[in-house]
Amino acid sequence: MAQNLTDSNFDTDSNLDLKKYMEAINALAQSGSDLFFNTSGINHAAIVMSSIFENSENSVKIFSGTLSGMFSQHQDYLSALESFIASGKKLEILLAKPLIEKNTTVSKILSGSITNKNHNIFIKKISEQGLQFLRHEIGEYNFTVGDDRMYRIETDVSSRKTEGCYNDRDTSNKLSDVFNKCFQLAEEELIPLYHDQNFEKSCSIIIPDFEEINLELIEYFSRNPDALQNLGSRKFENLLDVIFRNQGYITELGPGWNDKGVDLRLIQKDTVGQILTLVQAKRYKKENAIRLDAVKALTATVDKQNANRGLFVTTSRYLPGVEKWASEQPTKIVLAKSEDIAEWCRKITQSNMSLSFK
Repeated sequence: MAQNLTDSNFDTDSNLDLKKYMEAINALAQSGSDLFFNTSGINHAAIVMSSIFENSENSVKIFSGTLSGMFSQHQDYLSALESFIASGKKLEILLAKPLIEKNTTVSKILSGSITNKNHNIFIKKISEQGLQFLRHEIGEYNFTVGDDRMYRIETDVSSRKTEGCYNDRDTSNKLSDVFNKCFQLAEEELIPLYHDQNFEKSCSIIIPDFEEINLELIEYFSRNPDALQNLGSRKFENLLDVIFRNQGYITELGPGWNDKGVDLRLIQKDTVGQILTLVQAKRYKKENAIRLDAVKALTATVDKQNANRGLFVTTSRYLPGVEKWASEQPTKIVLAKSEDIAEWCRKITQSNMSLSFK
């Protein structure tokens, strides 16, 4: 094998050529070789990506423009992706653009895995701050890192010109560190829910560029409370704002940052004056349970701001003892979960009131 595997060793895309290329790439990957390779073309790119999936023992991180091009439709790539996900290993995907096209095989694989409660898949859109950081550190290149020792980086997206190595921890760790920083800066988590036939009207609202909450979305969440986890944190707060306005509250939505523990203020007027409720919203996954200190912090804010009560709303769950503690002071703090939000949505969709949307 050449010291540096290049496409000059494999000049065509014939089946024989691709078979030899796959054998050479697999030999590099399985031997843990620290030799570098340079490749180009969709078929060769798919083979390299497949080998990274197949030889990663713990995790794969992908930064890409989208997951809707010809490359992501390649059968070798899809088969390796499906096997990797089925193994329960961690997959993190960071996209430059917000949309994964519906009805593509890759979206169905990801959607089906998430529906089956695979909590090791994380998909986000890169923020502008993250993109600037990426450009400064390595340039705006698509790249993949496996187990912080294997990497593939595209120096030319149009031709899929690639360089990489299966045993280069220095470069892999640098790419991984850049990815992790960009992933932390990305606030919106993207989950492709296109498998749901009833979601066709709402899917354009779930993706991060939606501008308003509408009736279809309210109705969808009334039937699918688990899907609330798929909203970004700010969209989750917007949803709660709409829900409470349609329950008759005067609402004041917080700025989304530096809110001092209050995401939403609810004002309810009566004949005596008004009742002020402070809302803390946490859009977490089920495994990220709410601790008692978080709930106590809200009650302290209620006292400090002379509010009447606090409402803690989460898509997660509460650790043992939290609900018992809250039940002992029902006039001070109220706890709510996804099931409660679904019930609020259900009441809105069942009513004949004219819905209020901003």
